[in-house]
Amino acid sequence: MGRATMQLELIYQTPQILRLVEMAGRTCYRSERRITDDSAEGFVSRIVGRGHESVIEHSNLVFATAKVDPVAMVTALRLNRFLAMEPSQLGTTYLAGNTRMFKDLIRSGKAYLAKQNDSAFAELIAGLIDQLYLLPAAFFADFVAAGWMDESRFATPKATALTAVPTVQLGDGQEVEVLNLDSVPQNMDNLPHKQLEPLLTCTVRVKTSRDSSLQEVRHRPAAYSQESQRYVDLHRQLDYLHPTEVRQEQQFVIDLAGIGDQQGSLTLTFAEMMELNHRF
Repeated sequence: MGRATMQLELIYQTPQILRLVEMAGRTCYRSERRITDDSAEGFVSRIVGRGHESVIEHSNLVFATAKVDPVAMVTALRLNRFLAMEPSQLGTTYLAGNTRMFKDLIRSGKAYLAKQNDSAFAELIAGLIDQLYLLPAAFFADFVAAGWMDESRFATPKATALTAVPTVQLGDGQEVEVLNLDSVPQNMDNLPHKQLEPLLTCTVRVKTSRDSSLQEVRHRPAAYSQESQRYVDLHRQLDYLHPTEVRQEQQFVIDLAGIGDQQGSLTLTFAEMMELNHRF
């Protein structure tokens, strides 16, 4: 008796997936003003072509699988430990992660198959690649160049805009804007909440202080795209958060002695000090 045919289907991808990734990438360069109705595909293709794949981590995928060789699934999780796998009571196993995770799995899977004769795992990788044609070609410019995917099989993406979501003001200039909140696909409703949680994602854009953001990005439970201090020209604009513990009218005395041939002192508010630093 032969082995049952594997079933693998992409049942969910982040809505407006290209636009969300473009927003994340342009946040790094503060170039959101360049977003147009048809700019996302070109931007994502260029940034992937340069190997900057961190921005495509803002794109969640969920696959429904059945009759997959369990050893092949374990091999996939061993090659990419960041993927989430949740079995249902109805016999379906869900495999989820962002687009970069699945690209990394395919890369490491190709290397593994070059050394190992593993037909079950090869079938899993082939099935994943076949389903990834449902995504925009911009994510896979390197795979097309390597001959792993055929550009003609991709569908033409539709230009869409991100749905406007109210920005939450936290005070002191801090803001949280929800850009995407995954919805639960109808055919996954049979999973309990504890199993759904690892499969779904939320993307938010946060405006906060640099020192606060550095505390957050030290950890890796999430994907991060942070405004660059190298590529954003801050000489043309002054943008900062006023510290909570400093009153707007509070003044500071700055001793000029020892600074070149300066003498005396200056009395400035925090805003005046920031303006002075920005000017010089």
